[in-house]
Amino acid sequence: MPKKQITLTPARAMLLTSLRNYQVLGYDVNLLVIQKIAYFLQRFGEPLNLQYEKGYYGTYSHRLQHLVKYLNGYYLNFKHDATKPSTVVYLRNLDEVEIYNKTNLTPEQKNRLKELQSLIEGFESPYGLELLATVDYIFQKGKIIDTDIIIERIGNWTNRKKKLMKPFHIKVAHQRLKEYYSQQRL
Repeated sequence: MPKKQITLTPARAMLLTSLRNYQVLGYDVNLLVIQKIAYFLQRFGEPLNLQYEKGYYGTYSHRLQHLVKYLNGYYLNFKHDATKPSTVVYLRNLDEVEIYNKTNLTPEQKNRLKELQSLIEGFESPYGLELLATVDYIFQKGKIIDTDIIIERIGNWTNRKKKLMKPFHIKVAHQRLKEYYSQQRL
């Protein structure tokens, strides 16, 4: 039996639209991707009221997990008891979201969706998003601009990140963020 319709809000609609835009690029949406997309939406100024911390797979918000579970069954579809980052999430009822966006999102919010697409270009894989969000979190949280210090901080984050995120990849992600933010008002 399908879950009854959930009331859309701008934040929910923007998250769902961002996930649809991501999926159009040819990638599956999973729980890790949702965390990173929401991180950047909030980082761009959308008041999602999420508190991010250092998680095993990068930036993580417990509050977002509650929202994702709430949306599961109507706008999202995944096994409720499967909460691994790689858990594939299917999107549903997005025609309603598109209609909602046309009349309820401000031009500023629509612009945030475009900016998110622009920022993640070239980093669309789950690994790329994790890398970009991890570097951004260190870059912003600690106001660290030295790439070598960012590489060191990522190496100290977890052994997984130390092995997975190569210094060259970190440098490329950091450069992407510096260039992007120098052109934006963020």
